[in-house]
Amino acid sequence: MSEKITNEELKKRLQNIKNVYTALSDIINESFNRLPDFKGKDDFAKMILEKALNDKKLKKLFDEIDNNRPPRFMLVGHTGAGKSSLINALCDSYVAKVSDNMSETQVTESYKCKREGETILELLDTRGTAESIVGSGTSAENELIASMKVFNPDLILFVNPGEVRDESINRDAREIKNLCKKYKKETGVDIPLIAVMNKVDIISPTASSPSDYTEEKIEIIYENVERFKDIFDSEGLEYKEIIPVSSNIIWTVTNEKMAELDEETRLNASPRKDCRWNIDKLWKTIEANLPDEAAMGLALAQKITTAIKTLAKRFVLIFSEISAGVALMPIPFADMPILFGLQTVMVVLIAALSGEKLSVKAAQKFLIDASGIGIIGFLAKATAQQLAKTLNAVVPGSGSATSSAIAFGGTKIMGEAAIMRYINAESMSNVKKETKRKGTELKEQET
Repeated sequence: MSEKITNEELKKRLQNIKNVYTALSDIINESFNRLPDFKGKDDFAKMILEKALNDKKLKKLFDEIDNNRPPRFMLVGHTGAGKSSLINALCDSYVAKVSDNMSETQVTESYKCKREGETILELLDTRGTAESIVGSGTSAENELIASMKVFNPDLILFVNPGEVRDESINRDAREIKNLCKKYKKETGVDIPLIAVMNKVDIISPTASSPSDYTEEKIEIIYENVERFKDIFDSEGLEYKEIIPVSSNIIWTVTNEKMAELDEETRLNASPRKDCRWNIDKLWKTIEANLPDEAAMGLALAQKITTAIKTLAKRFVLIFSEISAGVALMPIPFADMPILFGLQTVMVVLIAALSGEKLSVKAAQKFLIDASGIGIIGFLAKATAQQLAKTLNAVVPGSGSATSSAIAFGGTKIMGEAAIMRYINAESMSNVKKETKRKGTELKEQET
């Protein structure tokens, strides 16, 4: 699969996936029709369709794909904390104006980060929140609450510079806590808050490039994290995590000159030096605390190839769990063709993510080829799984549990093989080698 695809191409692939899901009944029926006849084949096909269509995780995944939207972040904190530079670091482009000499954000502003003309991220940037509230009283707080109600943020990023004084952090923490408390009282919504300790590059010993961060510097950074933690806890501020970052990006011209450029030029500008640090960890923490539809939107907003791989892995997990459930049926030898049919559907879905419309026949051929032994060998290999069920005669339930574990592991291996072939575009010879290796490990684990 190409390492770079457009948002439009991704849309087509997601639509292809939805089409496959809509046609799941036809795909499952065709998968089972291509298998040798066995007792109750039609009933099993109906049962699998019922399981697939009503699987909560699978339905949730398709709902997320269908209803995904850009995530909405609200940035609060002390003036000069680097909120605008953090916006640019998160958006991978010069979106918010940053000044080298003074605080830039004088009023509340909203930004839309775009890629190929589509909004991928929405941000509400506030002026020094604590200062505005303290200086203006409840009117400023009410204005901020009103802005929040309109913006409807998914989460709050509470930004502070790493070397800020304790009394300033205490004050900000109190004001942000009261702000969140009042917003929850008026809306019933409890917004998750992530604390961002920004500008760690200027924490002594200073270092602009992350490659120059010494062990001593990193140790001092995390000592400051502990300092923040103690202060937040003492003020009763609820937060998910404290993430230290550097949002520093050095552009080809000064920030003042960047701000004078037209929007298109600014958005397409390349940095002269990227000095960001720990932004990836911040993204992961953000994603873990977003509602499902926004989390999917975030995955698509970031590296698209990564989003596709994430979806493919979720398909594999879902179908592996369904396979494990099928294997719990106390009917020796009945689930071998059923599992093969399930794995066929899984491969068709993964191929669709890669942009390839794979037929049921081609998917079954892939499963046979990937095993390296053909359909006869495939069924022979599964015999060990079926014999495990005979253990039920000695220890009730033990055989089914063993069979379920093997079915889960076997389906997972074949799903990973499909990812290697269709998502990662690896050669079939490599797929066969890896499948054989994982199959051997699975066998050793279960014997």
